[in-house]
Amino acid sequence: MQRVIQHDIYIEHNPFTIETKIVVDKGETKLNFADGMYSQRLQLWIDKFFDILLKEVNDNEKQPQADYYLTFKGVPADIKDMEEAVENARNKGLNVYLDVIEMPDGNQRLKDIQSLMQEAEQNPLFDAAFKNQDSGSRIKANFNSTFDKDFHIYIAATMSAGKSTFINALLGEDLLPSANEATTATIAQIEDDRQLPPGEFWGQRINHQDQIVDENQRISLQTLTEWNKKENTKLIRIKGNIGINSRDDVRLIISDTPGPNNSEDPRHRQVTFKYIQDSRNNPLILYILNAQQRGTDDDKATLQEISRLIQKGGKRTKDRFIFILNKADAFDLDKGETVQGQLDKAKKYLEDNEILDPQIFPVSAYVANLLRREQKGKELTRKEARALPGLKEDFLEPELNLIQYMPLSKATRERLDNYNGEPALLHTGIPAIEAMIDEYIEKYNIPDRVYRGYSVLKEAIEVSEAEKKTLEAIGENEKENVKITQEIESIRLNKEASEKSKSVIRKKIDDKTTLYSVDKMNEIVDIEADIRRTIMNFSNDFIGQEFDRRKAEEKLNKLENEIQIKSELVINNLNNIVLDCQDFAQEKLTELFEDYISGLFDNLDIDSIPLPMINGIKDQLNSISTLTGFGLNEDEVTVRDKEVVYQVTVSDSSWWNPFSWGRTRTENRYKTVKEEYVVGQDLWEERGKDIESYFNNLMNTVKQRIHTDIENYGHKFMEFMDVEFTKKLDEIINSLTNKMANKKQLEEEIAQATLNLEKINVFKQRLESVVEL
Repeated sequence: MQRVIQHDIYIEHNPFTIETKIVVDKGETKLNFADGMYSQRLQLWIDKFFDILLKEVNDNEKQPQADYYLTFKGVPADIKDMEEAVENARNKGLNVYLDVIEMPDGNQRLKDIQSLMQEAEQNPLFDAAFKNQDSGSRIKANFNSTFDKDFHIYIAATMSAGKSTFINALLGEDLLPSANEATTATIAQIEDDRQLPPGEFWGQRINHQDQIVDENQRISLQTLTEWNKKENTKLIRIKGNIGINSRDDVRLIISDTPGPNNSEDPRHRQVTFKYIQDSRNNPLILYILNAQQRGTDDDKATLQEISRLIQKGGKRTKDRFIFILNKADAFDLDKGETVQGQLDKAKKYLEDNEILDPQIFPVSAYVANLLRREQKGKELTRKEARALPGLKEDFLEPELNLIQYMPLSKATRERLDNYNGEPALLHTGIPAIEAMIDEYIEKYNIPDRVYRGYSVLKEAIEVSEAEKKTLEAIGENEKENVKITQEIESIRLNKEASEKSKSVIRKKIDDKTTLYSVDKMNEIVDIEADIRRTIMNFSNDFIGQEFDRRKAEEKLNKLENEIQIKSELVINNLNNIVLDCQDFAQEKLTELFEDYISGLFDNLDIDSIPLPMINGIKDQLNSISTLTGFGLNEDEVTVRDKEVVYQVTVSDSSWWNPFSWGRTRTENRYKTVKEEYVVGQDLWEERGKDIESYFNNLMNTVKQRIHTDIENYGHKFMEFMDVEFTKKLDEIINSLTNKMANKKQLEEEIAQATLNLEKINVFKQRLESVVEL
């Protein structure tokens, strides 16, 4: 009998400091793949953990049978994800046994962090951090970021998916106009304001010049319908009591975007792409599908971009895209149609668009909206009032309990088990979507804010400690004044000698390769390759083809639309890459700076390099001329003679033969006509040059932008080293020299610094305890 190998695994994941501890077989077994996981959020690696574990621990299948006893220590949201990963591993045949150690979640921790932040801001111990010229403004900005309660949810949809009806169902109000023509041109942003009574909404209208053209006022469905129809409306900003969020430390903001298939205003489509591609803020995207109608080419491009982001970003990215199948109750049982059948079609549609293993949630926004309006005593139309009793009965039937078809987490199902509202409303699926939103906030938004607050406070502590530690160090040597004087002189000498190391740094900066992110430059290469494939696909639609004028116009219109979509996706991706390259260059410059001062003065703490922020490339990219006006010119249309075959019906009957009366036969006739046609190859040679030139300009602009950014960063850095840093170092040397000259004052300052350091250490311990597991 084959011996079963046992492996003990201990994983401890802290979502607040983003630290992971992994121990296998009490440290006797080393996991090579784990190195990159220690500073990543669990959701970025948990999907692949057990697959690689099996490969590495089993030593290339030399130990085919093994039992894995896993102990996981973490917060409830991460425990749920670990349980799901273990279940998936078991389904693959891996013998995994899970034990958990549950630690408190982030809600109270966030309150504690915010309390400490307020205390630090008012505490004179941390004056140095807030008054520091280099760090003060950034620390204050990060403070504000942590206190920012806004959590963004963006609603995107395929054509006629019932997006406005879905948002109205969340609000329990008929606020957004549902007619297609009234909702294609405007972005509506709804901010939760619990100070307003339920059902009362206030809004203002903003034009494309970002000017308020209709001041804040009480609004209704009629107001929004009128504002939507005005051509100069860019954004309608609304405030109201949304009522689906009970967290005091989170304010929901729901944005109703026109959608990727909005052809009336490409600027709005680009905004939708921007939200989808925002991997820095990770907003929640609710993508509404229509159970009765599939999407357009624009939807296809959007879904394929979502697929790319999911494959790149792991579980967290997958979690932030929720696919909702609206109108899931629109089927005919008598024809054999079912909810599951609708889901299967939606799944195939998404998989055809490269969304692998999609998580789809069926809902009926229309019925949920009616039920909630009835509960609030809102007036229904006669048609709605007649339909509602029957719909309510339908949704009490087992077949229309849409919850049963949803791939919900264990935590969400437990929450819905305690739902005390109307069963029919629960079965519409809308309360489940609201519970999922809350779960996402708890899993990602709260820990992110806890970590940001922790990082800000940690930075403030480090800045404030620096000067006090310097004084304390002098205090330890106060009986050796000669030695201290020598150390000060040593700093002067090191400063002079540092010119050599500065020249080395200058060479590295001039070389620039030190400051380039290889990964990001490779992403640009991948984008270029993708563009080449796209252009080749475009050409295949033209080369070797001939079209009549109408067909050629259709082809060109389709091509123009595809280019516009591709351009918007590429611009957003490139803009993110440029920002990442800027971050990388600043990080490398900081490392060079730290290397430079490491041997200069141990206690010197220059908090940051005051380099100016470089703006994104949006303006530069948007200045590139876009490809518009693809219509045919007269000289592109060829006129040729063509022999056309047509059929006529002739009679075979003869007056003298009564048996032939009524008989007919068909004959082919021929005639020559003039026909306009377009040769696809000629047309592509003309248009293809423009397309290739456009994308080449786009890529060259980005590369030049990155090159310019790095050059500017390097220049500003050396300018800082030559002027600002030298000046600051002289100030420190002079300050220490003056303190040495006044022994009594020095002793008092040393004593106070020692006392302050003790207080800071107590505060530091309180901070660390907030984020400890």
